[in-house]
Amino acid sequence: MNHKEPFERKVIAYTDTGNIYLAEVDSIAHNDIFEIRAQALNDLLFERLLLKEALSRKMSVDSLLEIEVVRKTKIPKENDFTMFKIANAEKQWSDAEIDIILHSIFEGERRMIFRDSLFESYKVRMNISPKSAQFLNTDSILTFNINGSANAVEVILVMDFDCGHCLEHYKKVYSLSEKYTMDMNFKLVYLTGYYDLPGLALMAAKFQNVEKKFIERMIDSSHLIQEVLFYIRIAEELSLDTVQFQADLHNRMNLKELMETRDYFMGKNIQATPIYIVNKQLFTHPKTADYLEAIINQNMPTE
Repeated sequence: MNHKEPFERKVIAYTDTGNIYLAEVDSIAHNDIFEIRAQALNDLLFERLLLKEALSRKMSVDSLLEIEVVRKTKIPKENDFTMFKIANAEKQWSDAEIDIILHSIFEGERRMIFRDSLFESYKVRMNISPKSAQFLNTDSILTFNINGSANAVEVILVMDFDCGHCLEHYKKVYSLSEKYTMDMNFKLVYLTGYYDLPGLALMAAKFQNVEKKFIERMIDSSHLIQEVLFYIRIAEELSLDTVQFQADLHNRMNLKELMETRDYFMGKNIQATPIYIVNKQLFTHPKTADYLEAIINQNMPTE
């Protein structure tokens, strides 16, 4: 009896040096494969929800798009033209051509906003996520506890306070941790090339079990994280042992664990932030945050 080969073991090329399997190609192109699947899923969902929303409003899909997308699309302004010309200085486009391009961009952005609002309104729950890049031993890295239950799905955000993009990710993950209070254990890893005052402040706060409050203030006032008085004020507001706090704040030996964690990541060729580690699985895809809820659900224990 002939047994059909598993899909991932399908041979897709033959060479003198050996066969090439589909799984080998997929392991290299997994990010591209995910992008295609995610885009197709988003398009399919949007198409179905557009029809559902149009029916609920007793109008056609075209009329709905006219109201929610076309009429609400931002009109290109002089500053938009200026920024576009600077970014595309090598091009010789006329203002009329630029107007068409900008309008198309802004309409696309408005379409995505409306799509996301429909997803939220109809409580879409996706079960698709990027593929994990590798497994990491998180037991050996320094983490700061933020929210959640100790026995829940461990979600670690690896970030740098000097990365504006990272700050937005933190807020998004924190919101999820509030939603999944009993099912998610949210932690943070501070990863940067050189540790100075922010690292010292975090360690001093950790020694007094208030790292979460310090992180929240650092996120909200990132422009102040290089000022000593900023941390002293927080310590005073929290009624900490300020004498010990200031001593820790000026002791560079306290950076040892942070630097060991940095060296661990560097040894794994991990430098860019933000990235995620969920139950020891590393996710580096740039859109991981958009699918983090699905990843959390996939990692919850089955009953």
